[in-house]
Amino acid sequence: MTSYAAGLVAAAIVYPVAHIGRPSGSDVLTREWTAVLATTAVFIGAITLPKQWATGLTAIGWIAHAAFDHAHERGTSSRLPRWYPALCAGYDVGVATLLCVPRPPSASARGPEPVNRL
Repeated sequence: MTSYAAGLVAAAIVYPVAHIGRPSGSDVLTREWTAVLATTAVFIGAITLPKQWATGLTAIGWIAHAAFDHAHERGTSSRLPRWYPALCAGYDVGVATLLCVPRPPSASARGPEPVNRL
């Protein structure tokens, strides 16, 4: 679960990093670094909460990031292409969906296979 939460932080860091070395409005950078802080909080939750809670929190974080992408105004100083927020939002929804789909238990969690004694 922590890898999905770490990926969420990485997805958020892309936006403010795209402004490095370029003049940017403080409102743009404040909004983007706030998203990084929020995703960092999700990461901390993912490493400290029980698995079920961590999974739900991380899925909510990915959906929230998709909403951020959808409403995102890159600003004139961003190096990101115009299409990037829409692509990122689609990816975010996909990851959140993956986290919400129940998976069968792994073989080690099920225990040994029964022996057929014919």
